[in-house]
Amino acid sequence: MPRYTDGKIIEALEKARGMVYVAARLLKCDPITIKRRIEVSDKVRAVVEAQSELFLDTAELKLIEAVNSGEQWAVQFALKTKGRGRGYVERQEHALGGMDGGPVEVTAVPYAEDELTEWRQRQQKRLQGTARVLNG
Repeated sequence: MPRYTDGKIIEALEKARGMVYVAARLLKCDPITIKRRIEVSDKVRAVVEAQSELFLDTAELKLIEAVNSGEQWAVQFALKTKGRGRGYVERQEHALGGMDGGPVEVTAVPYAEDELTEWRQRQQKRLQGTARVLNG
């Protein structure tokens, strides 16, 4: 029989609000003991997940309170996260894909040496022109 039953671990995790290291301290065991039990016990894993969800719900409630109080940081944060679907974003994200959503195919074509020389000369002239403008 294991020294730490699921029941004891669950009780410690609930007291520690799902924090493994705090629960381990309460039980006076190594955190790896609890981590291993989380991997093999559905009941223990469910408690950790439930505590995590409870934490997020609490945080969301505080965010809602801050928004309702007119806290500008909270309004901005809520719009940037929860309001993304309505277009409240600081940057646009674009998914790239090839034909039928497949990968984008890129074909590299080698340049002939004379083409590279010509390109380098054009770049050099552009840089010289920029230097003249900057140096006045």
